[in-house]
Amino acid sequence: MVPLVSTGVDSGPINLTVEVMEARPEATSPGWEDIHEVSLVLPAGRAYFNTPAGWEMKEVGTITGDERGSYRARLHATGRDTAFDLVVDAPTEQHLIQF
Repeated sequence: MVPLVSTGVDSGPINLTVEVMEARPEATSPGWEDIHEVSLVLPAGRAYFNTPAGWEMKEVGTITGDERGSYRARLHATGRDTAFDLVVDAPTEQHLIQF
């Protein structure tokens, strides 16, 4: 299974922040338009991010866990409707992923 982060823009940069936390946060952060939680199984104990297959591949970060297993991820997004389906030169949307 490959989880995808859906953006509003067709192509161009976005602001993406990834946080690795010791425990589940008690509350969701205010100011986000969309928030979703998902379960992930990381058989190799790793997660990574890049652009979709068939596009320019650019790794944007690596998270290495202490061990293989199941993890929870909370995904936040705002601004996905600002430049929906357009090509942008500067970020118009924000994404936060908390593991």
